[in-house]
Amino acid sequence: MAEDVAAAKEKAAAFLASVRMAIQPPLAAEPPRQITPVTTSQTRRSSRLAAQPLNTAVRASKKGEILAMKKLGIITQDHEAAQITDKDLDRFLVSTMQPRHFAALRDIFPAANGLTDQELLLLTSQACAIPAT
Repeated sequence: MAEDVAAAKEKAAAFLASVRMAIQPPLAAEPPRQITPVTTSQTRRSSRLAAQPLNTAVRASKKGEILAMKKLGIITQDHEAAQITDKDLDRFLVSTMQPRHFAALRDIFPAANGLTDQELLLLTSQACAIPAT
């Protein structure tokens, strides 16, 4: 049995030696690697968006609140945006929230799509009762 294994190994080694070829060196030398220059692209800026008063007068963190208040109808003009405070939004949600605003709320908060109008009214009044941290 050991003789059979040794004979098989010899045959395999002879076969591999007959099949293998030495790797030929390349005919031409490898060209030097070209480094492509990195181009720094400038940030694209929209002059139309930059000219809007909302983008110049309101900080980015407040912009989402302003857009939500516009959708809800709390503010109608861009110049009102800088004068609106968080208390105005809270006052609106507690006192003047009406069913006509629910479509806008569901558009702003997709998680509210599964809620009934009564549940949505209850949630908005509860959210304003929680003190801000």
